[in-house]
Amino acid sequence: MQRIPGPDVLTLLQRQPWHVRSLAGTFAAAHLTIGRCQAPANLPGQREALAGRIDDGPLPAPLRSYAQQVLDDLPDGEQLCHGDFHPGNALVTGDHIGVIDWVNATRGTPASDHARTLLLLRWANPLPGTPALSRALIAAGRTLTTRLYAHAYQAGSPTRQKDIHRWLVVHAAARVSEGIDAETATLVRLIEDARSRVSNPPDSRSSYLEDLHPAMEEVASAVPDENHKWALHRALVDRVVNGEGRASAQQRAQAFRNEGLPPLDTLISKAVTSPAKVTEADFATAEAAGSSEDALFELVVCAAVGRSARLYEAGLAALTEATASGEDK
Repeated sequence: MQRIPGPDVLTLLQRQPWHVRSLAGTFAAAHLTIGRCQAPANLPGQREALAGRIDDGPLPAPLRSYAQQVLDDLPDGEQLCHGDFHPGNALVTGDHIGVIDWVNATRGTPASDHARTLLLLRWANPLPGTPALSRALIAAGRTLTTRLYAHAYQAGSPTRQKDIHRWLVVHAAARVSEGIDAETATLVRLIEDARSRVSNPPDSRSSYLEDLHPAMEEVASAVPDENHKWALHRALVDRVVNGEGRASAQQRAQAFRNEGLPPLDTLISKAVTSPAKVTEADFATAEAAGSSEDALFELVVCAAVGRSARLYEAGLAALTEATASGEDK
């Protein structure tokens, strides 16, 4: 057994959410690498494992029958599938990702393994004991993370992911058997919605990303030009500081400018610069001062955006100065 040093991708996403694009790309590349491997013959078959979990779950009989029917129509495979590939099981060491927790590994098709990861990224409930701040950050960023991972996976895959809609149904049904009460209603709704669309399936030409979360606009498109990026930057600042919220506009402006908000200074400072050091005592102090979790989340976001904005604007100023100096020579 080999010990893999380094933090997992989930921890890095919480500590450095501005690196979400590169982390999602690296995460997708590692998953694609797994799917290119031929599975050992002694691994259990993916189809049999999923069928057993669906049968053992508490789904109503009509939904269980529907999920099994969907599974029966899906292809088999002989590739290595991790079975539980999520950011907490991917450890970053240098320029590489090491993958742990192989107890659910099977022999099957990579498309199915990809669908399981999409399901976990988009809808899995955070583990018990996850701090409130981490829960808020996960909730805020999970759709973007899912979409960036999906795009990177699709771009690197040698085949079109045409069966993802159906694999998502199967994995939602299998996930119900894991008995996570906080997820059950969402998973059942996903299966019911898919079953109701059988008579009117989605256009086979459309991207599975659109159907995965149709209300979400395309956030992983081409990088905008500099003028557009600056406009987006100012719009973001205006929204977090002046938009509607639980924290007052004055508090949000102070957090954005890093002017101090006693007794919340310690929590906000740690959350922005060293989120791994945030403790329950920090939250207790803030809540004792009368702040709700929603207000605290808003103030942390304002402080983080303020810090990023100052770095961004300083970088633009330095770039402008360097460009002007070069032209004068």
